[in-house]
Amino acid sequence: MPEPMQIPNDKEVLLLFPKIVSLDEDLNIPLNLFNLGTYLQSVGYRVAILNQYVEKEVFDEAVLRKLDDAFCVGITCMTAQLPDATRISRLIRERKPDIPIVYGGAHATLFPEQTARHPLVDYIVVGEGELAFQQLLERIEAGRDAEDVGGVGFVREDGRFVLNKDKES
Repeated sequence: MPEPMQIPNDKEVLLLFPKIVSLDEDLNIPLNLFNLGTYLQSVGYRVAILNQYVEKEVFDEAVLRKLDDAFCVGITCMTAQLPDATRISRLIRERKPDIPIVYGGAHATLFPEQTARHPLVDYIVVGEGELAFQQLLERIEAGRDAEDVGGVGFVREDGRFVLNKDKES
């Protein structure tokens, strides 16, 4: 396991699980975010996870409260979660325009270029993304680009889509 890096205590990664369209269940457990959050904590990051099924009517307010502590927002997204993921991304962008928004999960993996080209998305992480997301966070913290991070995609300033091959493949 990688050595924990020293992250200032005031920096936090905010991970979000949006509502799934047409799913009326009271609770949907985001195991993927629990796995990612546990990994990120093991390498030194503070992590907050917000689940729209738990927060319900106060989800937006909870996200906005947590933004003050966050330096990056990760949103897991299946295609059926896209409407609420986009809505919450717009809310985040309006409140904190410079915070990086990273989409991961099934939709980003299946439709990487379409997802990365969305104006509210700064980066995507495809596949099993624990190591890729950690490396992306390190680049963001250091003010460096993600050109060499396997499993990460983005759109360059010149409009070209980039999806870095996973180094483990």
